[in-house]
Amino acid sequence: MPDQLQKYHFDAYTSPELKAIAPEEPVIILPVGAMEQHGPHLPIRTDAELGYKVGLEFAKHSSLTTLVLPSVWGGFSHHHMNFFGTISISQQALFLYVQDILNSLAVHGLKNIVLLNSHGGNTNLLKTVVDEVSQNQSLQLIYFSYWNLIKDHIDDIRESS
Repeated sequence: MPDQLQKYHFDAYTSPELKAIAPEEPVIILPVGAMEQHGPHLPIRTDAELGYKVGLEFAKHSSLTTLVLPSVWGGFSHHHMNFFGTISISQQALFLYVQDILNSLAVHGLKNIVLLNSHGGNTNLLKTVVDEVSQNQSLQLIYFSYWNLIKDHIDDIRESS
């Protein structure tokens, strides 16, 4: 069993430990980010890391058993390819990758899944994943972008455009 600092990390559990948690019908958060520039002052992992950290905060404050998968760090970032270090994943490949993760969770009976988007370029793609996968699985699947939860407060904390 992971320690208190690791108890929300899906990948910190062993296979038998996860199987023992499954009857609790845990919420599984899948952060989907990107590997791209965020100005000259931030690392290219910003989107992937933000999604993961936001997911962990949700898990910590949830009254339900909630586990966070490692971030899908590659996103649809073709519009950032002029910036050195950007890695863009095609929409088709990213769709199939996320779909396979969701299908794998469903096979194990993990059906309460949150797709947590942390990259603007993934928005339409992830909505399509939800539409397609929800038709074929008995998943309780929701999707949101973290910035939509704080949109009323962004202008209060933003220091520049």
